[in-house]
Amino acid sequence: MLNYCLWSLSSISDGDICQIQEVLNLNCTKKILEMIDQDDMEITSSCLKIIGNLLTGCDKQNQILLEEGIIGALAPLLEHQNKIIRRDTVWAFSNILAGNHIQIDLVFKYNDGEIIEKLFNMIEVDDIGVTFLYKIIY
Repeated sequence: MLNYCLWSLSSISDGDICQIQEVLNLNCTKKILEMIDQDDMEITSSCLKIIGNLLTGCDKQNQILLEEGIIGALAPLLEHQNKIIRRDTVWAFSNILAGNHIQIDLVFKYNDGEIIEKLFNMIEVDDIGVTFLYKIIY
């Protein structure tokens, strides 16, 4: 049942800024971030899809997620055993890094550059890292 609810939120959040705002207005993102690193792949994947969709919003909307601790919630997923989870996590970070300079700085400074280091290390071992680099450059 939970996964059906999460997929519904994923569908609603996969839209324009108004739809994203409606999901943010539900005040459910903290709970989604708490559930994102689960042993249940379906739950993790669903939560990550929602977060990824929400991060396609405007800088103000992304700031809400940043203030709720999205960087810390996403960080462990960069080393997830599932390639699709890693890919979607990279997508989420690329959306944050497309934000304003303050948001970009938060990613660069998190745990003394841990996120950026992990992303660039992925270039050497995972084609997902190449995708990340392409998205950042272009």
